Amino acid sequence: MNIVFYSNQKKTNSTAQPVASSSYPAVTKTCTLKEPTDVLRPVFQLGLDATTQNPWYNYIEWNETTNLKRFYFITGRTYLSDNMVEIACEIDVLATYKAFIVGETHFVARSASNHSAFITDTLYPTTQDKAVDLQSFSVGDYTDGFYVIGVIQQIGPGTAGNGYSFSRGSVYYYTAKGSEFETLLQFLTSPGAAYTDYDPLSHIVSCVYIPDDETGSSVTSQMFVHGGDVFNWTHTQISVSAEGLHSVPISSITLPNHPQYDGIRSYLNFPPFSKYMLMSPVFGEFEIDRSLLGSLVTPAVTLSLSVDCATGLASLIVSGGSQRLIQTSGMFGINILLAQQTTRGAADMIKLDNMATAVSLGGLASLTGAAVKKDIGGIAGTAINAITASNDYALASYLTSIPKVSVMSSNGAMSILSKVWVLQGEFAKVIDDDNLEFGQPLMDYRSLTGLVGYTQCMGARYSDYCSTKEERDAIDAFLNSGFFIQ
Repeated sequence: MNIVFYSNQKKTNSTAQPVASSSYPAVTKTCTLKEPTDVLRPVFQLGLDATTQNPWYNYIEWNETTNLKRFYFITGRTYLSDNMVEIACEIDVLATYKAFIVGETHFVARSASNHSAFITDTLYPTTQDKAVDLQSFSVGDYTDGFYVIGVIQQIGPGTAGNGYSFSRGSVYYYTAKGSEFETLLQFLTSPGAAYTDYDPLSHIVSCVYIPDDETGSSVTSQMFVHGGDVFNWTHTQISVSAEGLHSVPISSITLPNHPQYDGIRSYLNFPPFSKYMLMSPVFGEFEIDRSLLGSLVTPAVTLSLSVDCATGLASLIVSGGSQRLIQTSGMFGINILLAQQTTRGAADMIKLDNMATAVSLGGLASLTGAAVKKDIGGIAGTAINAITASNDYALASYLTSIPKVSVMSSNGAMSILSKVWVLQGEFAKVIDDDNLEFGQPLMDYRSLTGLVGYTQCMGARYSDYCSTKEERDAIDAFLNSGFFIQ
């Protein structure tokens, strides 16, 4: 019977089998069993020589059967005489049964060669040291946007009204850039004598500024058609859907990785170790849950901004891949304050029979209903025509109660649009890991054949019954406490 001496620098919880080296080649000794010997803890008495007394030879292979090589750690040396030494050994069950162990399937809790990116590793505590990553970007262009003007008017035949972008009911919406809008305002404030009884400004129902430097095509629209008079307005027609929606282009943003992410600890890129906040001056602050984006190493987040050009109300959708992460709304457009004089002068409103000039408003109270020719349209005209001689005094009271100024929309704030959007990543740091020694969470049934390095199982039971119960119990203890597949 032979025993082979090796110098084996291995972990006691490793499946590695001995390999001879040039410095310490394998040395074979022939021995004969002279009394009963325990195969788990054999004791050999050998002649004292350079091998048997050399402490670097710390490992033995004993072929006590033809079917199985058993490997042993040398646990002690006892010198019996000047030329004899007694060597005590203990079986290395992981090396001895390596081929059987790695062929089994067990529930693997931790592995150095395989892991799950979604399982938080609680082995390493967090520290109070945090890191912050800031990315800023702009949305739209508040300095070079476009205007959307809502006009109540009849779209006539031919080219009348051409160039409007969309309509809602009797309101037609036109788009224009800054200088074109100024041209329209100049006409509205001084429309000329032809529009004395038409008042184009009273037909403007809304004006919204969209802070986006979108370009379009130049068109000429016939506006405020009044008899034979028309205002030909050249303006830019911006791309707007039939529903009045305009998309503001926004580049996608990439969520930064945790500064300690090393290609292995993917869980650090997810809550609670990584927190991502989208900060918008228009829509507020929102947390982006990266765990909804899957295991992508560099996930891109897409921002979709759609503005209702009639109101300025915008919808923001933040998505990653097929996942919708955030959906909210807010005022992205700026409502421009428009005011107009709604009461005409008394001379323009009231014409009297047999009188070359109009009288003052205060003088109307003394006139009889028959003496007044009511040539006033709209709500005010209906009310005046209903006045009789018995209640002429109500005329002055009613006219003076008509508001002098009508506000068409609320006054928006432009300053908020000049602020940049920010993507903030806040990262909680953890103690540096040691994947080689402790692995990462796997928590799945796996064949040990495909794993290398540190491996820890849960509830493993070694099933090869060629071994003794003591050996199986020892193997189970190694599997469930952590061992190295080498």
